[in-house]
Amino acid sequence: MDDEIFLRHGVPEERGDVTYIVRRVRAPEGGPVSVALVVASEGEQNHDLIIGDVFSVGDEVWSLDRVENLPRPDWWVVLRKVH
Repeated sequence: MDDEIFLRHGVPEERGDVTYIVRRVRAPEGGPVSVALVVASEGEQNHDLIIGDVFSVGDEVWSLDRVENLPRPDWWVVLRKVH
């Protein structure tokens, strides 16, 4: 599905001229899950996101939809295109 991007820790995902990389996921006990995301296109953007946060990439808007398979070490991050 082109409206979702699945990311694993440190593994770049290229979509056209944009590269997405997850630097880390934090899941503190009793707190929200947070994701450090790098988006590289015309320059580099660093985002610290919690579930539901949105960010722009060119003329598209994406959200941090979920992190699956936590707390296992083979987790993945799912971004969803908002528009």
